[in-house]
Amino acid sequence: MKSLTLTAALLSAAAVLGTAATAQANVIYTFTTVRAANNGSNAAVTGTLPLSITFDLADTATPRTQFALNGTGTGANPRYTASGATTTPTGLNSVTISTGTGSSLQSQVITPTSLNGTINGFLNFNTAGLVSSTSLSFSGPIDSAVLTGTGVNASGFVGGSAGSCATDASSGICSVSGSWSRTVSNVAVPEPATLVLLGTGIFGLAAARRRRVQGSRSSAA
Repeated sequence: MKSLTLTAALLSAAAVLGTAATAQANVIYTFTTVRAANNGSNAAVTGTLPLSITFDLADTATPRTQFALNGTGTGANPRYTASGATTTPTGLNSVTISTGTGSSLQSQVITPTSLNGTINGFLNFNTAGLVSSTSLSFSGPIDSAVLTGTGVNASGFVGGSAGSCATDASSGICSVSGSWSRTVSNVAVPEPATLVLLGTGIFGLAAARRRRVQGSRSSAA
């Protein structure tokens, strides 16, 4: 009975330990358009504004001063470069670029293993971790976007297909301006020590059982 009780207690502890996790921070930078206008007439775009960008980056022990992303691809296995060499962008979880309005709205999700188009540029960061300057260009299957700026503010152009800018059916090009925001998201990561603790508990249970069996045999003798 004691053995069964001990076993049940160990299994309960293992279930609790199995949920143990450490928190890994992801830093998310989001560009939100606050004004968009027809590139020809300068008429303001109303409703859904035609550009938003989200960088989802893994946090680092040493604060970043820059995140550069230069790559091209037609789907899986894109080619990313840094200083002329092919490389996987360190710390990149994803970049989501949404362009267009209404029925022409499209979102492109860029990951280390997926890119349909070309992206070039960088974000610089200050000591507080906020965007300090922007230089980005993106060209996708339908739309393209260019964004530059100093501080958290940035401006540029988006378009390339008729209808992506609701007020410019001829060229589909808008001027945009907006700003970057920064948030930190904690992601639960399984704790490696959980397996060590569970293994130690099972070993201890087996050793205790052996001692009881040996004690019983000695008493019987």
